[in-house]
Amino acid sequence: MEAEIADVFILIGTTGEIQPASLIPVQAKNRGKKIIEINIESSHYTHEITDVFLKGKATKVMTDLLNMLDDTMTRN
Repeated sequence: MEAEIADVFILIGTTGEIQPASLIPVQAKNRGKKIIEINIESSHYTHEITDVFLKGKATKVMTDLLNMLDDTMTRN
């Protein structure tokens, strides 16, 4: 199961209300995995299981993250 094999979960634009899918990040957190949430507003996850909350539209935040990773990779 995904909750057992992932090191990090990135939740993008979800309210965390649709089951059973909404249970997977909770199971991952219970197994010590890190949770990164990208969302325009807080969700059910934000104050319960999220380790890093990145507020914004998914396309903008993901583009910024990819650019940062590209910059980091080019420097190393």
